[in-house]
Amino acid sequence: MKLSSIFCLFFIAAMFQLEGKAQDFSRLMDGYKAYNRFWGNIMVLQGDKVLFQNSYGFADKENGVKNDATTLFNLASVTKTMTSAAIMQLHDQGKLSIYDRVDKYFPGFIADDTKDIKIINLLNHTSGISANIFQSDDQGNGLVLPEKNAISKDSLISKFRHAKLKFQPGTRFEYNNYAYTLLAYVIEQVSGRSYADYLQNELFLKANMQHTFYKPDLKAGPALAYSGIGTANIQALANADYHSSWIVGAGNMYSTTTDLAIFYKALFSNQFFSEKTTQLMLDTCIA
Repeated sequence: MKLSSIFCLFFIAAMFQLEGKAQDFSRLMDGYKAYNRFWGNIMVLQGDKVLFQNSYGFADKENGVKNDATTLFNLASVTKTMTSAAIMQLHDQGKLSIYDRVDKYFPGFIADDTKDIKIINLLNHTSGISANIFQSDDQGNGLVLPEKNAISKDSLISKFRHAKLKFQPGTRFEYNNYAYTLLAYVIEQVSGRSYADYLQNELFLKANMQHTFYKPDLKAGPALAYSGIGTANIQALANADYHSSWIVGAGNMYSTTTDLAIFYKALFSNQFFSEKTTQLMLDTCIA
């Protein structure tokens, strides 16, 4: 059976009773290692205590570069947690409200009625917008693949302006990458700064995350992606040939397990915004 590799595995375990479990994690991962079934980094935390941390496999097999604590991984949609944190920070500062209508920022951004689509619906994937990137719906419709040339905010919004609603906003969950690109545009409009600049200065520098980068700002080569982990046919996957502007806010952030630990500690210890806003972030689901 062909298995896709797991590139970066990171556990936050502050809510669980994990004392004395380090040896259990070590034995578990040694089993995966024995059969070459896992390449990546793993970190298990309880509060501020690191219970287990180790690296496995290669960041670049062809050149003999092994994964270690400094290896950068493509966070893919984990990027969305950082976009969300920036939105909640701006909400906390009174510069926007997560209950603002999205058409306050982008009038007529889709062809259908937008009065009920709020920022919170973009955050929790309940917008109902049929427009999406990288994903199609259950009927196979709506798939848009990014292109290798850069696209501007106005051009991307124009590309999706024909879209309609699939369901009443706030009534259902349906994962949507484009929603997070719209959130990145909201961050830029409200702050007057680029998405990358805002996150770098208002989140990463404040939390002392020195090894987290938006794709265009990468300082070093990240771990390659591989398929066939656990088989005799391990192969590096070709790099995705698309420009990062197509999924700004939804992906293309790179980081280390150590920086992710710093990020989540900052997020849940009110370093980015108040306790009240933290509770709002945790308590608000369908809305």
